[in-house]
Amino acid sequence: MTAIYWIFGVILAIALCLAGYTAMRARALEAQYPPAGEFVTIEGARIHYRVLPAAKPTADRLPLVMIHGASGSMRDALFGPAAFFAKDRPVILLDRPGLGWSEVGDNPDLVLPSGQARIIARLLDHLDIPRVHVVGHSYGGSVAATFALNHAQQLAGLMFLAPVSHPWPTGIKWYYSVGAAPVLGHLFSWLAALPIGERLVACATSNVFSPNPMPARYAEATGAALLLEPGRFRANARNIAHLYDYVVETAPRYRTIAAPTLIVSGEADTVIFPWIHAAGLATEIPGARKMALETIGHMPHHAAADIVLPAMAAFMRDVEAGRDPVVAPAARSLEVADVAGADECDP
Repeated sequence: MTAIYWIFGVILAIALCLAGYTAMRARALEAQYPPAGEFVTIEGARIHYRVLPAAKPTADRLPLVMIHGASGSMRDALFGPAAFFAKDRPVILLDRPGLGWSEVGDNPDLVLPSGQARIIARLLDHLDIPRVHVVGHSYGGSVAATFALNHAQQLAGLMFLAPVSHPWPTGIKWYYSVGAAPVLGHLFSWLAALPIGERLVACATSNVFSPNPMPARYAEATGAALLLEPGRFRANARNIAHLYDYVVETAPRYRTIAAPTLIVSGEADTVIFPWIHAAGLATEIPGARKMALETIGHMPHHAAADIVLPAMAAFMRDVEAGRDPVVAPAARSLEVADVAGADECDP
C-alpha cells in the first residue's frame, strides 16, 4: 500500500510541475503576443478584432474581411496580406472565437463555422458596415462559405485560399481528438500540449508551407506558439474535431451560393486535399473562378503573394464595377524547399 501511495505521489508531483510550467509559459506567451486590436462582446463572447483603414480611400472600394485558418489568429494576415489590401480599402480582421484573443463564452455553437460566421455578421452590424468582401483561408474557408450561405445580404464577393469545405477521406490528428475530449482534453491541454508543442511548433509551422519555404520570422511574428495555451489549444481542437460532420451537412448547400467567387488553390498542398475542397467548390458554386498554382502549398497568400494578392484585388474591383471577373488558371514554378513531412517533426 505504501508503494501505491508513493507512486501516486510521484505522478501527482509530476502533473503539478507540468501544470505549473504550462501556466508560467502561457503567461509569458500572452505577454509576448498581446492583443493587436480592440474588443467587442457578441453573444456573450469577447471578440478581438482590428480594422485597418484604407491608406488611400477609394469611394467604391468595399471593406474586406479576412478569416484565418486553424491553429492561427489574425496575425497571419497582419504578416503582409492585410497591408496590401489596405492600400485602397478597409480591412477587417478578427480572431475566430477561442483563438488568438477572442473567447468562446458559454455558446457551444461558436466552435462551428455557422456560429463563427454569425459572429462576423454581428461584428459588421456593430461596425455599421452593410456589405463586404470575405476571404477565408483553410478552416476559414468553411466559415466564409457559411457566411455566403447564411448572410448573403452582407456579402459582395467571396474568396477562398486553400479552403477546407468538403468531407475528406482521412481522419484528424490524434492530438486534436484528445484535446477535444471532455475530460481527457483538459488534462492533455494542461499537462502535455505546451511542454511537447514548444519543441515542435517551428517544424510544424514550417510544414504548413511545404513544399515552399516558410518566410523568415513567420512563426515568431505570428505568435504560432500562443496556440499552445490550454484554452486556445482546446478551442482549436474542438473546431477541428467538429468540422468533418459540419461539412458533411453543409456541402450540399454550396450550389445555392450566388456571390461572385474566386478560389485560390495550391496544387502542391500537403495539408489538405485541393482536388477535393477547391475542386469541389469550383464545380458546385455557380460561376466560380479558380486559380490553381502548381508548385504552391497551403499558404498561397504568402508563398505566391505577388500573384495571388493582385489577383484578389482585381477580382474585388471587377465585382464592385459590375464586371464579370475573369481569372486565368495560373501555373508557376517557385523555389521548393526541402521540408520534412508533417509527421516528421520529432520531439
